[in-house]
Amino acid sequence: MKGIRVLLSAAVTIVAMSLSFAQGTWFDIGVKGAYGITMMANKNIFDDRQIDHRLSGGYGFGVTLGAHFAEDHGILVEYMRSTGGQKFDDERTATKQLIDYEWTTNDVLLLYRFSGNGGYFEIGPKVSFVSDIMRELEGTPMTDVSDFYEDKWYSGVLGFGTYIAGSEVFTIQAGIRLHYQFGDMVNESGQAAGFPVNETYESYDKTNLIMAQIHLEVNYAFGRFARRSCRDRWKLILF
Repeated sequence: MKGIRVLLSAAVTIVAMSLSFAQGTWFDIGVKGAYGITMMANKNIFDDRQIDHRLSGGYGFGVTLGAHFAEDHGILVEYMRSTGGQKFDDERTATKQLIDYEWTTNDVLLLYRFSGNGGYFEIGPKVSFVSDIMRELEGTPMTDVSDFYEDKWYSGVLGFGTYIAGSEVFTIQAGIRLHYQFGDMVNESGQAAGFPVNETYESYDKTNLIMAQIHLEVNYAFGRFARRSCRDRWKLILF
């Protein structure tokens, strides 16, 4: 519900900005999918020779609403249902053990996109509402450790891509996005317990989520603002 309220607020922002530009503003909706690398980055763990990060990944799918104006500029609101993970090789015991994390989030993004010459660049904030965080220690069942992590993660997103195919109202696009989460994934309870690897180091260092993903999106332009004369009101004309 929180994610839906944020999404609706951002949608109102899009409409307000579009009204300020009015002439030439058009709207599209779309569906998209993403897949890539996810990492729980922690300097203490990187420096610990007994614990190694494994290459881990995640995926997501969602919907997008965009307002485009002044030819090359646009504002996008997106909702993504995303998964991520991180595996650690733990050599603190005689036998190497695997620490395996999997998590699910509901992500809301508000992005500025600049388009031109068949490509685009985008940047903006993301808030992730954590649904669950599961952890499996090798040889034991997977358990929910969400109580040791923050329930919201705030990130910055930077992306770029290209248009693959389409027409004036229908487009297929692909791109790459980089995500960096600010603050700490781990809450105070998790910090006291030594999460994410149950190890208390001499000095505490926060854990940040870093992601690099490939995106594929399909968009449909459904309408634009127009008026017949200066005296008429602006109207949303559906294509």
